Amino acid sequence: MTGGAARLVRGSDEQRATFLDLFFDLVFVFAIFRLSQGLREHLNWSGAFQTLVVLLALWWVWTQSAAVADRFDPWQPAIRRLAIGAMFGSLVLAAAAPEAFGGRGLVFAGVYVAVQVGRSLFLVVVTWGDERQRPEMRVLFWFGVSAVPWLAGALMQGWPRGVLWALAVAVDYTVARLGWRMPRLGRAGAAEFSVSGEFLAERHRQFFIIALGELILVTGLGLSSGGFEAARGAAVVVAFATTVLLWW
Repeated sequence: MTGGAARLVRGSDEQRATFLDLFFDLVFVFAIFRLSQGLREHLNWSGAFQTLVVLLALWWVWTQSAAVADRFDPWQPAIRRLAIGAMFGSLVLAAAAPEAFGGRGLVFAGVYVAVQVGRSLFLVVVTWGDERQRPEMRVLFWFGVSAVPWLAGALMQGWPRGVLWALAVAVDYTVARLGWRMPRLGRAGAAEFSVSGEFLAERHRQFFIIALGELILVTGLGLSSGGFEAARGAAVVVAFATTVLLWW
């Protein structure tokens, strides 16, 4: 890369998760917690389908944000502002997730599109005139395509929303598997979207340990707020043992 865009790229010896990545992952642990609450309140086949669609959408936000963090230097002010903006949008998504198929559908879809399209548009602008712009153009194009069923579904109720949002999720995931193929540009080369395996593994470990920390927090709060009677103590032992086994 040349010019100003070159300063935004991570060096080959800097592929480690940062404190900003850790900060970002906190939001998605909260999102998983909120989704589990929503599923508990709608424990049926319809609720399971809706939870799966929303979970895939949230995970795609996390995946694309992690990929950007791998390609670009998070300590550059522009990239840091981008990550914090995506983090705030993800917090709103997490808050709206349990009611995404209810009264907060437009909020969920609108913020999802804003985060995905906004991030891609920002990267297209800051990489203007550089070869790094081509993959960002691909991502922007396809997030613009999937924005149509996302927003159209938000304006509907019931099963039409589910169908359109499932289509939007399918588009988001499928185009990545097909190499972000785009008119006139064709399929992306392997180097355009390469992600460091070490970085991604560290992000997954980081995410997992935060999630286990949330289980410890909930278990401890349950014990401290409800007393130390035998039944509650036994439940705490089981919860703690389960957490340890998940870590193991």
